[in-house]
Amino acid sequence: MKAYRLNLIDGIRPLEQPELDQIKPTMTPPGHRVGRFFFRLSIVLLVIVIIFYTNTIFASEGLIGGIGHVSFWEGMARLALGKDKILKGELSDRTNILMLGIGGAGHDGPYLTDTMILLSLKPSTGDVAVFSIPRDLYVPTADFGWQKINAINSLGITASQNGAALASKTVGDLFNIPVHYWVEVDFSAFKDFVDWVGGVDINVDNSFVDNQYPAANDQYQTVSFAAGQQFMSGTQALKYVRSRHGNNNEGSDFARMKRQQKLLVAIKQKMVKSGAITSPVKLWQVYNIFNKKITTNLDFSEMVRLGKIFSHLQDNQVHNYTFDADPTNGLLYSEIATDGAYVLRPKGGSFKPMADIIQNAFTTSLTQATDLTNNITDATSTPLTTQPTPTKIIILNGTKIAGLAQKVQTQLTSANYQVLNIGNAPTQDYTQTTIYTVNPTDPNLADLKNTLNANSLPLPDNLKNLATADTDYLIILGSN
Repeated sequence: MKAYRLNLIDGIRPLEQPELDQIKPTMTPPGHRVGRFFFRLSIVLLVIVIIFYTNTIFASEGLIGGIGHVSFWEGMARLALGKDKILKGELSDRTNILMLGIGGAGHDGPYLTDTMILLSLKPSTGDVAVFSIPRDLYVPTADFGWQKINAINSLGITASQNGAALASKTVGDLFNIPVHYWVEVDFSAFKDFVDWVGGVDINVDNSFVDNQYPAANDQYQTVSFAAGQQFMSGTQALKYVRSRHGNNNEGSDFARMKRQQKLLVAIKQKMVKSGAITSPVKLWQVYNIFNKKITTNLDFSEMVRLGKIFSHLQDNQVHNYTFDADPTNGLLYSEIATDGAYVLRPKGGSFKPMADIIQNAFTTSLTQATDLTNNITDATSTPLTTQPTPTKIIILNGTKIAGLAQKVQTQLTSANYQVLNIGNAPTQDYTQTTIYTVNPTDPNLADLKNTLNANSLPLPDNLKNLATADTDYLIILGSN
């Protein structure tokens, strides 16, 4: 009869002859045999109990797929020993998480991010800064040129990439910060999650009626909310945070972003009250129940760590920031792009004021940046209204030199010009760079001509369709 060795690393394998020679027959005293039998039996029973109580957790596609990865034994060890996994960024006392809300299957543009929130945590104090990023913000990307920021996730998925990871990289590059984690939730999962926590209590600031709330088959339905404290189910909460066409000053993306921030606080309060945020078992339930509808690069251990930090979070430790297009204090302005799309761009043509506020959210004095919806100032605390209006330009590549327009865009943006758009000229046979003047009152023509070694001409009729109403100069780049 052939002998075999069993261990947890190699599995079962035949014993080699040198090992067989070392085996000597021995007699085990009866008492030892009984003790060994009960020891083995206890191990078997322990394994059965563990499997029984974790059956629903590891059923079907449980923790193995969907939202992060954690091994069975790692999960058991951490629950038993109470060990937390250090969060990315925790050693530098700043952890950034990008939260993405999408329509999901059955909705128009299922992977467009209807909601984008950057949640920044200071682990040492538990303070949280919540930055709502407008869906119409027009941003540069490495792979797709200039795009609305809400399209990055969808473009990434279409190009067989991880859309959420690409959106995180875009936000990180835009504001010069590391985005450590991302969480993507579709409408259905959001509604189910709010119902799972038992609904939420929200104090509605303004009553409003929205007659253009999306309904099935490309139809509209009317939704309304009364002002005051009220309880909301998952369905009601979804309508509350999705509505974009309400009356009474609630018909903008910016008003909706404030509602979304309010709902996040309400969900946190409900989870703390129910104990869900501090219970590894309940967190495991969330992990398992929603893994097909919620995707994230957070693993279970990191979720437990976040839960413990958030469980001590007080309302006065949550600082909400909304970047908007308020004419006086806003950092953004709106316009119609060359393709007819409504977009938001940064005043002054630079994202640096926004980046400075995000980077310094936990160091800026409260008088400067407690709530950007009320008083937004730039990094030097100078009101934005004192800044000169930037010169607005469109850059078109009139050559066959790949990437020339983007190179010149970087050059002129750093010189505080506002680049509205870049692209290819109708023909690629330009030898001399030409600046076509759209706004003859702009004072920067001489500087532009010197910087680009360019000629200047009035804008001819055949190129007028390439310039927007607020363009100062249309620049077509030449090869010399």
